Amino acid sequence: MTVLYEKNYPSLSEVAAALADRGPDAIPEPRPIEDVYKDVAMAKKVPIPGRDERIAEFIDTAREASDEFMVSVKILLFEDRVQARYTLTDGLGTLKFLSGLIDLADSASFILKGKALVITLNFYTHSTWLNGRSLLPQPWEI
Repeated sequence: MTVLYEKNYPSLSEVAAALADRGPDAIPEPRPIEDVYKDVAMAKKVPIPGRDERIAEFIDTAREASDEFMVSVKILLFEDRVQARYTLTDGLGTLKFLSGLIDLADSASFILKGKALVITLNFYTHSTWLNGRSLLPQPWEI
């Protein structure tokens, strides 16, 4: 057996141990939640050119994947994105339905809720800007 490429990232416990050596002064004070809400209210949504034409394709593909592979789906429309949320329960199902969707989606996340695996795919229609900086989606997501 030959390993052609390998890259290892530090574990969470290694990172926590490294941060523990810095002491409490190295950790900044959290901002009051009111300040965070003010920032969010000031954020601007800017349409991403050429995305409106692809919304229907993303939604149709998300629905077809659910029907073909019998995976529960919830498709949500937000101010800045369309989100398809798939739920695989009790270890049933296959991830094959993701093959066409991954190319269309801008980001994906996976979480466990009890015995269910929830896969969330986002298709952004608008970028979120705050103080001249793009927050969402990240440049590598589109």
